[in-house]
Amino acid sequence: GDYLAGASAVRGMEDAVLRMTDAEASTLLDHFVSVDGARAVQMCQCAGTNYLGASFDMPVLVLHEYEDGKIAKESLYYAARDAYAQLTQPASGD
Repeated sequence: GDYLAGASAVRGMEDAVLRMTDAEASTLLDHFVSVDGARAVQMCQCAGTNYLGASFDMPVLVLHEYEDGKIAKESLYYAARDAYAQLTQPASGD
């Protein structure tokens, strides 16, 4: 119940994320940097408008991996059920 099941559900979530009209990490909740400086984790609140015109506001965890002082990889994590609901709901009145 807490995870997307099946390829079509995952593709639907990826499509919803790619079609967002705007998104902003509006509030930094917390952050950590590894002792060796190779990784950093940020917890932030992400808000914006989905592709159907409805607003969303959800917590996101961002993992950065560094090479030569630059971000080499960025991974985003969020609660799948809530994110899917917020990113695929129509705007009010639709």
